[in-house]
Amino acid sequence: MGERRNLSKINLMIDAIMLIVLMIIAGLGFLIKYVLLPGYKVNEVYGGNVELFFGGLDRHQWGAIHLYVSLFFLFLVLLHIILHWKMIICIFRNMFSGRKTRLVLALGVPLVSLFFIFGPLFIKPEVTDFERRNLRNRVFAGNVKSGFHSSDIKASASVNQGSALVDEAEQETMVSHDSHDEMQEIPHNGKGMAHHDQYDSLNINGSMTLSEVATRFNIRVEELAEVIKVPVEYAEERLGRLRKLYGFGLNELRAYVYNKIKK
Repeated sequence: MGERRNLSKINLMIDAIMLIVLMIIAGLGFLIKYVLLPGYKVNEVYGGNVELFFGGLDRHQWGAIHLYVSLFFLFLVLLHIILHWKMIICIFRNMFSGRKTRLVLALGVPLVSLFFIFGPLFIKPEVTDFERRNLRNRVFAGNVKSGFHSSDIKASASVNQGSALVDEAEQETMVSHDSHDEMQEIPHNGKGMAHHDQYDSLNINGSMTLSEVATRFNIRVEELAEVIKVPVEYAEERLGRLRKLYGFGLNELRAYVYNKIKK
């Protein structure tokens, strides 16, 4: 009698742990899906090329933790089955009287389970160009937010023309994000808007590095770093990332470059 009570307590503890671990798995899934966004969505939401972290870990590292927690949950499930094995056998025999049926189920369920857990290890992935895939994802997400449907895109042109449209739309999307982030810096008067248009013609955006700006406009990189108060050793970092770290506005850099080349 005492043994049964102890076993019942152990089963209850395992069930409680399984519930908690299952909630952790679901929570990590939400974290990876909706908080630590993939690259193309990060650019849309935060502007520029930035990286997202939680607890010092990025989405890929949290993905690894998600896998380890899932394996621990699988261990608990197997332990739960072992502790309830006699009850499972008894219920199984009562549910299925035919010997052949029991044999098929007894072999089929484990084989299907093994297929789903180990099958992905033998899948050969589809290899596509990373940049092209990234562009299509970002443009598709932008079209969904704007109320367009994928059928409208498919019917617009041939495959080659569609690729050209993706490239063009991607460039417009990047410019619009940078422009939106800088709108608060622009005075609400005609003069400010005129200057903004002139700055936009320079085509300086968050995806560029300080070195690229210096090379394009033939200005010393040390000079540009001084303008936006950024250490010159970060000249190879993208402006979008530096803007998040140091709090400058791209219009500060655009205005300086504009005045410099105008002389």
